[in-house]
Amino acid sequence: MQLQVVTPQGSKVEVEASDVNAPGVVGDLGILPGHRPLLTALGIGILTYKTDAGVSYLAVNGGYLEVADDHVVVITETAESPEEVSVERAEASLTAARKELDETDANRTEAVTAANAAVRRAENRLDCAKLSSPKTPA
Repeated sequence: MQLQVVTPQGSKVEVEASDVNAPGVVGDLGILPGHRPLLTALGIGILTYKTDAGVSYLAVNGGYLEVADDHVVVITETAESPEEVSVERAEASLTAARKELDETDANRTEAVTAANAAVRRAENRLDCAKLSSPKTPA
């Protein structure tokens, strides 16, 4: 099946994939060739896909995933491979987000939600940075 990952900066990935795993908002989604049509929201997490070259990873930050006619299209605000993640920047973002969360009045639910999302995004980027891409299939 064809996988395309698109960000506001343009197409990030266009490959033939045998398997795609994506972070849904209520749990991970596994997509194999022949999957039924689907349109769903994505959460913050690591998108994993398998090609002939091995397994690859992208830290994604929400968005949408559509499956139709053996095409998987992911539209997301950001998508970073492990090699693209700046660990120093992600660690600084995590520190700042945790500080913001600690200093936010718990009664300000929108601010707490935004601070929690910032923590999850930074942690996700750090988790992705620990992975190497691509790995040969087992």
